[in-house]
Amino acid sequence: MPPTSTVLFTCEGTLYQYAGEESGRPYYDPLGDVDAFAITVEKRKKTSGSAAEYVILVTEDEEVVFEQPLGVELQLTYSDQAASVHWPALIEEELETVAFRFSAPADKAAQVTPRMCMQRFVALYNQCTYSLLTGYDEVDPEDEWYDYLGGAASHELRNEDAAEHVFEFDPARMTVAGTGADNICAAESLQFNRVLVIKKGNEAASLEMQALPVTERGFDQAGAEKVAVTAVDGTATGALLENGDLKLLLFGGKKAAVQQVDLATGSVVQEYKPQDLDIQGLSYANHASADSGAVYTCLGRNVAFNIDTRMDPRSCVVMEDGKQPTDYAVRTLRKDFTCHATSRNGYLVIGDGSGSIRLYTGPPGARKPAGGYYPKSAKTLLETKVPIVDIDVTADGKYIVATTAQLLLFIETKYIDSNDKATNGFQGRMGAQKPKPILLQPTPAQIMQMGGASAVRFHTARFDRFPGTEELCVTASCGDYILTWSLRNIVSSQESGRAAVNSAVTVGQVVLSTSANRTDHVGFLTGKDVGVVPFHEAQKAVSKAWTWGQEK
Repeated sequence: MPPTSTVLFTCEGTLYQYAGEESGRPYYDPLGDVDAFAITVEKRKKTSGSAAEYVILVTEDEEVVFEQPLGVELQLTYSDQAASVHWPALIEEELETVAFRFSAPADKAAQVTPRMCMQRFVALYNQCTYSLLTGYDEVDPEDEWYDYLGGAASHELRNEDAAEHVFEFDPARMTVAGTGADNICAAESLQFNRVLVIKKGNEAASLEMQALPVTERGFDQAGAEKVAVTAVDGTATGALLENGDLKLLLFGGKKAAVQQVDLATGSVVQEYKPQDLDIQGLSYANHASADSGAVYTCLGRNVAFNIDTRMDPRSCVVMEDGKQPTDYAVRTLRKDFTCHATSRNGYLVIGDGSGSIRLYTGPPGARKPAGGYYPKSAKTLLETKVPIVDIDVTADGKYIVATTAQLLLFIETKYIDSNDKATNGFQGRMGAQKPKPILLQPTPAQIMQMGGASAVRFHTARFDRFPGTEELCVTASCGDYILTWSLRNIVSSQESGRAAVNSAVTVGQVVLSTSANRTDHVGFLTGKDVGVVPFHEAQKAVSKAWTWGQEK
């Protein structure tokens, strides 16, 4: 044992390996004698100041059978009934599913059951993965935020047949159109059946826009139009189409302003930077352009506010009389705001670089539809301790998806308050009653295909925007993969305890963004092309009742 290793847990039991199906039923075969194995969790440090790593070791007669780094990508499942844990292990360069059935210590059989040993192991696994995710070397199991997020890394594995709703991709029918290098972002016009790609221009203060018609067969590149935009912030990172799809709003550049571009002429017709406030992010004030009119929600380094593009661009902030947006700034931020999103009725959710997620009834100081102004403070503060890089919310405000580099957090905002009334975290403070988040991540096989856990880097994750329907799926970009989860599957996983099941497709290049604005395909943008991949909803068997093979 290395000198910097600490044994955190050890217990005897039997090691099994998934062996396939027999008579239509999955089964596990023991890899040795019953109770001849031991499973150990070690904490290791290379030096006193280095980050800790955690390792699972399985031994037989004190010889190491295999060892494996512990992490959230392990995706541990457990069976209460069988007192077993199950996880994917790399054995002889192949990904195999193994299981460990715990046995009670011989000298404590009257006080300790195999199930209790399994529960201790799962609790420790959750603490270790939380430590790795957050960088906290010591984890307090009584901490409110560990209680909130810590248990999300493991899932119950019920010994039963089950099927779930999934969205399946059809990669054979994927269509891609080359745009040339240096794509920045894209916006889709359903009204004109076009995808508008914004690219870096040839000059310092210029951009290029390409409008590609979308047909049932894909893109009509022969009908594509190109427009050069000059006297523009060439460092812009995002774009929104205005209601009517005739003008475009650019944001996220070094000028920290919002620029309005007339698509007919390709020229900047207005710039919004009220009171010299830095604007780094922009969203529709009410989730979608049709519901927002000319009002948009802006995100600054430590403040959010609404602007109305019909007003004087120098004084277009919609705010309480006599107040400035800086009056509503959060002065105690550890790290800056990074992303935001709005619901149909104006609920606002903001993520930041320290992992905090704030839920507001509306932008602080902005005017309420029925009169009055929204308060400065968030109704709910959720601490994940993991930097948030993207965030989205459903139109009704019921669900949030927060993107971190390693995984997605699916958060339900509805809860029962102290008066036994149903409300949500935008209207009231989600205290101890808050629902636990659900982790969404690639499968172990997908992680291997991506190049291992260190290669997993989520960029964005969004709910679909199918017109006229409630949200049906979550779609995310992770390296050169697009992943999607059925919303019905995610919600049912809250009740079943099973991990949510995704479908994935690789497009061969790093995906900058995705969009699910149509019911039959997902759009995507890479650095040098734009594409669509068809998908459809289906039912998929996600588990079968298993049996244990003959013990040796």
